[in-house]
Amino acid sequence: MMGRWGAGRALVFAAGLGAAEEGRPRVALDEPVFDFGTVDRGARVDHTFRVPNRGGATLRIDHVKSSCGCTVAVLSEREVRRAARRAWP
Repeated sequence: MMGRWGAGRALVFAAGLGAAEEGRPRVALDEPVFDFGTVDRGARVDHTFRVPNRGGATLRIDHVKSSCGCTVAVLSEREVRRAARRAWP
């Protein structure tokens, strides 16, 4: 019998969450949390977070973390230039 797990994933940022100021990075996530729902044990699930930097300086991502021990957050790049967008699976 295959077990089933509830799985969620959240992207957490250590910088750029405050109000935009000239010369500072600013994260404006449209989707800060994604819920996989109930997932069969051993099943592979993927989600990509789109991360725009709407500020006036490069955004440095220091840490990403999943909200569940059964998922892994992978950082593909640590810096998002101003007025740019990156994606993290």
